[in-house]
Amino acid sequence: MIPRLFLIMLFFSAQIFADQQLLRVDVQDRANTATLLLQLDNSMAYRYFTLSNPDRLVIDLEKTALRARIALKTKPGALVRQVRYGFPSRGVLRLVFELREPVKAVVSVVNHTGTARFHYAFMLSKKNAL
Repeated sequence: MIPRLFLIMLFFSAQIFADQQLLRVDVQDRANTATLLLQLDNSMAYRYFTLSNPDRLVIDLEKTALRARIALKTKPGALVRQVRYGFPSRGVLRLVFELREPVKAVVSVVNHTGTARFHYAFMLSKKNAL
C-alpha cells in the first residue's frame, strides 16, 4: 500500500510543477526516416540525447505535464519500435523512443499563430542511410 501511494504522489508532484502541457505525440515512420511530433500548449525547455545497446532517443521536457495519450502502433521494420515515458526528477517529463538502429536527430519548432500551440518536430534519419 505504501509503495503505491508513493508512486501516486510522485506522479502528481510532477504534474504540479508543470508550466506547459504535452497535448499530443505523433510518430510518422518512413523507410529510412521518422518524424516525432510533440504538440504543447506553450514553449518549453528541453534536451535530447541518444543511447545505444539498445538504441534509444531520449527527450527530457522541463516543467511539462503529460496530457497526451502515449500509444504507438508500429509496422514491421519501422524505425521507432516503442515509446514510453517517466518522471526522472521533479518537474521533468522524459520520453524514451526505442529504435531499431542508431539515428541522427534534427529538431525544428513551429508556433502556430492563433492556436496557442507549439509543435516540436524531431526528424530522425538512420546513421547509415545514404
